[in-house]
Amino acid sequence: MCLLTAQDFKAMKVVVLFSLTLVLVSSGPVSWERIHLEEIMQELTTLQHKDFLRKKESLFVPDVLDKHKCKPEDFCKAEKIFEKYAIVGKQSRISRLLKKFTEKMTCVLNEDGNELQLKVFLKDLHRCFQKIYPQQILSKFRN
Repeated sequence: MCLLTAQDFKAMKVVVLFSLTLVLVSSGPVSWERIHLEEIMQELTTLQHKDFLRKKESLFVPDVLDKHKCKPEDFCKAEKIFEKYAIVGKQSRISRLLKKFTEKMTCVLNEDGNELQLKVFLKDLHRCFQKIYPQQILSKFRN
């Protein structure tokens, strides 16, 4: 029978704690931007397949997204559209996520152009996210 001494036990604790520290440090930092992006993409995917779109089928919103270039400012514009047209309510998850994601962005909402159906707007916004952010982040949200 082998008994550990108090000194052996302390040494083992140090080794275990050191090993855990290495594992935690090597996993790398968490990118809050990436987490927000993934959550926004998940919400956009859910919204596109929800029954609520049928109820809002007649809702048209300004076509403010630059679908060819897709800049981060487009997400600021989308957040303003969500807020102004009360698409899902200010306290909805997508509204809160877009507001948090775009809180340091400034944009001007030009509503003097074409309008498009809400479902088309959501699809365009989804595509913009896929264009502008790396594929490794968004690959699981492809339509």
